[in-house]
Amino acid sequence: MSNRKPSASRIGSHSIFSSDRILTYMTQTREQTIVESAFGYPGETLWSRSRRIAPRIVWAISVSVWLYAIFATVKSGVDAVMSDVGHLGALVGGVVAIAVSAFVWRQERWFAASLARLADVISTGSTRRWLAKCLIIGLGTRIVWVLFFPAEFTSDFRSYWVLANQLASEGYYYTAGTYAYWPPGLPFSLVPSLFVMGSYTWIPLLNNLVLFCATVLITYRLATVVSNERVARVATLLLVLWPNFTFYAGLPAKELLTAFLLPLAILIYFESVTLSDGISRLRFAFLAGLILGFSSLTQASFLLFPSIFVLYELVAGNSFSKAYSRMALLILGMLLVVSPWTLRNYFVLNAFVPISTNGGWSLYIGNNPSASGGHVPAEADFQGYDEVTANKKALARGAKWIIDNPKNFIGLAVRKQIMFLGDDSTGVFWTLKRGLGIGDIRYAALKGWANLFWLGLSILLLVSFISQWKSPLSESPEILVLILSVFYFLSLHSVFESGSRHHVALAGCLTILAALTTRTAISGRRIRATDEERP
Repeated sequence: MSNRKPSASRIGSHSIFSSDRILTYMTQTREQTIVESAFGYPGETLWSRSRRIAPRIVWAISVSVWLYAIFATVKSGVDAVMSDVGHLGALVGGVVAIAVSAFVWRQERWFAASLARLADVISTGSTRRWLAKCLIIGLGTRIVWVLFFPAEFTSDFRSYWVLANQLASEGYYYTAGTYAYWPPGLPFSLVPSLFVMGSYTWIPLLNNLVLFCATVLITYRLATVVSNERVARVATLLLVLWPNFTFYAGLPAKELLTAFLLPLAILIYFESVTLSDGISRLRFAFLAGLILGFSSLTQASFLLFPSIFVLYELVAGNSFSKAYSRMALLILGMLLVVSPWTLRNYFVLNAFVPISTNGGWSLYIGNNPSASGGHVPAEADFQGYDEVTANKKALARGAKWIIDNPKNFIGLAVRKQIMFLGDDSTGVFWTLKRGLGIGDIRYAALKGWANLFWLGLSILLLVSFISQWKSPLSESPEILVLILSVFYFLSLHSVFESGSRHHVALAGCLTILAALTTRTAISGRRIRATDEERP
């Protein structure tokens, strides 16, 4: 027997591997056909109107964010080429951003029609065949890339590789005088391969190939859940063609792991909303918590990500009791994954360290008299302290500097945002320049290619938010989750140490949002809670 309740508003039954559950958005009830007046729908309460309008406000802010990204990308590129010419980068970036926004605004229909034609071309044929093509192309380009540029592991990548090998061979987690500086998620994910196949430098490539396949499949499914098949195909195409995503292939990089875990957690949580059976609903919420827990062990900044789901529940207007149950199980799942590592840290360090001892460092590196917004070595400022004490002192000094220097903090926050949004070449940097010592025309060309793609993706995102401004998608709580995920990491790295590598985890969300332009007017869709769950 199915565990889903039949509903007159349902199109059909659905599992996580079928898109039949997705309902036509805002067309099923009489109330949704009422034309909106200047004061909202007749009889609409202030709270319900606020919930309906909130996604549109976020949507409008997104237009500014991707205009900002276009500015930041052009500015960073000009500054890299002509670093000695004052504010030329900012000037050129501003001019380009204004020109692009004006062109997109005037030619919105042309952009939408062009992208729709592309979607029509790639939407022919079966889903299975399309996904197979994407996986074959993506796997092939990654293998070829690593064959041509087999990078040595340096900096963070070397530390994670050493820790993973120690875990697999000797069962302990310690390097460079620290027991908990490095979050353990990535080393944990490498251990099974190392244990079974031995310590070979191609192991990260193997793991990354598996992660790539899983990320493509999950992104495709998530796109069908929040929109439709056309959007899903364009999103997976963008993911396959993303240069920086390929350039990371040979590195033990936690960014690729989080790029898989983030859309997976979102997808599983959405699944928990649509299930009618109480036990199954809670199981999926708990599973989403387990995934977010492992995401937190990989990157501690995920610890506060459940706040995005809280906002989702508020905007979606789901039953309070059901939403509360989901959130409780989500948090329980996270605690179940994170708490054993927290206990390990307590016994080893005799201190409460939830995941890692680098949070204070990240705040201080991003906020001190010599801070640049990105990583600046600061070890000399805390010599003689153990890792727990050094982390606490770094946290205190960073917080004090912010309080004492509010204007400088705001200036640094802007610089951090430009670093987060204005570059997408970290994969080629760590593979070629740092890993192989290649800084010639090959590096410059590949860096330019990566950033040109990022600029194009930013323009696509701008087109999506402008072209779909008046569509039902602009009120979709599910789309809101994808947008708020971007805001979440952008906000965090406006305060802590920043860099373009921190937006890699958002690859699935960004490609789906960029592909929304191809969605036809008749196919606007969203998830609906079950009849049982509606308040």
